[in-house]
Amino acid sequence: MALWSTYSIPAGGSISAIKSSLVEYLKSEEEAGFDNCVMYQHQFGSQRGLYTSCTFKNLDHFAKMADQDAEDWADESHTIHEVVGSGDVIYAWTQAVNTDETSGASVDVHTVSRFQFNTDGQVVALANINESRFALEQMGYTITR
Repeated sequence: MALWSTYSIPAGGSISAIKSSLVEYLKSEEEAGFDNCVMYQHQFGSQRGLYTSCTFKNLDHFAKMADQDAEDWADESHTIHEVVGSGDVIYAWTQAVNTDETSGASVDVHTVSRFQFNTDGQVVALANINESRFALEQMGYTITR
């Protein structure tokens, strides 16, 4: 069994810097108990796509890792600044603040999310845009051409 994650590098982004960061991330996942963590670079559809995968032995193994301290998973600070809507669509402006583990720098990311609901009040569509490029710059990465 495996847990997969997908990463897309924005145009102009440094793929080698992201790869280095993901290598460190995968090391920490193995330290947390995953087995055989690997990274793949997409070779056909998107050269800027990266995938990571970590395997686990069985569901008991996965449950043991999932029972780790969830306090470490959440944003250090998460603020909902504004929510507006009309009809079946709502927009939310949020802000997340975290500390980069490598540099110790504070990383601040704003996100605008669009939620669309059906007549039963269930979310049927979700889209968002955020300042992930600026988050990378706050962590010391540079984006060059």
